[in-house]
Amino acid sequence: MKRNAAIVGLAVLVLSLSACSRAASIKGDSAPVSGNHEHERHEMGSSEIQGMWRLNPELPTPKSNTRIQFMAHGPDGKLVTEFAVMHEKLLHLIVVSKDLSYFNHIHPDYDGEGVFTIDTTFPFGGEYRLFAEFQPEGGGSVVSRQAILLSGKAESKPLIPDTTLTKSTGQEIVTLTYDRLAAGEETNLTFHIADAKTKKPATDLEPYLGAAGHVVIISGDSEQYIHVHPIDAKGADSAPAFHATFPAPGIYKVWGQFAREGRPITVSYTLQVRM
Repeated sequence: MKRNAAIVGLAVLVLSLSACSRAASIKGDSAPVSGNHEHERHEMGSSEIQGMWRLNPELPTPKSNTRIQFMAHGPDGKLVTEFAVMHEKLLHLIVVSKDLSYFNHIHPDYDGEGVFTIDTTFPFGGEYRLFAEFQPEGGGSVVSRQAILLSGKAESKPLIPDTTLTKSTGQEIVTLTYDRLAAGEETNLTFHIADAKTKKPATDLEPYLGAAGHVVIISGDSEQYIHVHPIDAKGADSAPAFHATFPAPGIYKVWGQFAREGRPITVSYTLQVRM
């Protein structure tokens, strides 16, 4: 009863079910929310999960601590308390700004009773999108998305397709190659990682969250969320490859995450996908 009472007034979100390697299309997007305003997705079904979010403070301030809490209810209305480990974590939380210029992949702590909690900061004001990916024990992968609003001025950088697909982290040079980019067709995304000093392939990559790497793809309108894992899950060569399908034409932001020398590597690319 105490746990049920604690969830009253939380922002409500009906989750779309999705395999990790497929897009989680979220229709009927609600307005950004802050605090305890309630929003509910349509297309409720017997297999769907209901996600709930809480922010403290209710209207977060940039560069100040914000506590995010998340929980999920099953089709029977009961709080989900048992979760399967997905790539070394029970829940992966992706935070992006509306213009997709900011990206953060974090992992809330679990209290064992159905509530995930994490403290984080946001770099600037305006709208953000939160994507929670998890797997109830005995069920499939679930992706929950919520829009939130911060006080202060928002960044508004135009999302323009990259003219070069070679990026530098300072210690690595990463070049993205791919097959033909067309909506609805599977393509191979390959990240060629070289040492910035020697220019030679970086053959000393380490597992990142239990895999050779992770790729997150979000459409420019935030309607499509895609999380794919490498074709060779445990491979440690210098060119991890991923199968991905872009469900619709448009502009997409792609983030590749890897590990080397005990530190994470994150690179991003903006791609134009055509019919």
